[in-house]
Amino acid sequence: MRRISLAFLLLLTISGAGPILAGEARFYLAPYGFASRLTGDAQVSDGTTGTEFNLEDTLGVEPRENILGLDGFVKILGSRIGFGYSEGDHAGDAVLDQTVTFNGQTYTSGDRVHTEIDFKRYRLMYGYDFSLKVVNFGILVGLHGIDVDARLESEISGLREGKNLRGVIPAVGATLGIHPISKLAIHAEASGLALTISGVKVKLIDGFAGVDWLFVPKFGVKAGYRYFVLDAQDDDEQDSLNLRQTGPFAGIALHL
Repeated sequence: MRRISLAFLLLLTISGAGPILAGEARFYLAPYGFASRLTGDAQVSDGTTGTEFNLEDTLGVEPRENILGLDGFVKILGSRIGFGYSEGDHAGDAVLDQTVTFNGQTYTSGDRVHTEIDFKRYRLMYGYDFSLKVVNFGILVGLHGIDVDARLESEISGLREGKNLRGVIPAVGATLGIHPISKLAIHAEASGLALTISGVKVKLIDGFAGVDWLFVPKFGVKAGYRYFVLDAQDDDEQDSLNLRQTGPFAGIALHL
């Protein structure tokens, strides 16, 4: 698939929740483990004839994988700069029940193929928050970065072929924070956009909701659920990618 090549810089700042006083910054940092379920299908033609395949049904890629991620933001006078990052490796083996052409290379029916997929996601968003007592609501605008590296290898012939998709996708969204008591914080965020970039039709949806329980001042645990969708279609190159990544997550949270 044609690369959507734009520079993407992940700003490593950390932030937190709570009312903002004049000149005061708040920081929040939350590393987490994510019980990811990755599903989808793709066609990688590179301008030639390619075969549409399903990650699990065709290639035997195990959809469930425990991966690591990080959320955070910094707030000053109602404005926020937030970031997110996650990285996971998925793999699988399957005896093909159909011939698969991947990036110009053909793997025949009956061939045992090993597949590896490295999937990284980045998020950098600017927002402005509106506070009403224990509730904060904000609007967001920013960028999502996607890095997908897929590799197929035949156990019979040793044929090995790979394809990398890197792209930066603009997005808009909203965030919600509820702090009913000092030990409890409820966070939710959603962002995405559907547009065409360099001839590639893209739809992205990303969101999560979670609860932080601060059992000691400024520090606690969190848990919630995450949802991500990426649909991309390049008619000129005859490439397509449709991914879903969902699942529960849990980790620790630092509020400053």
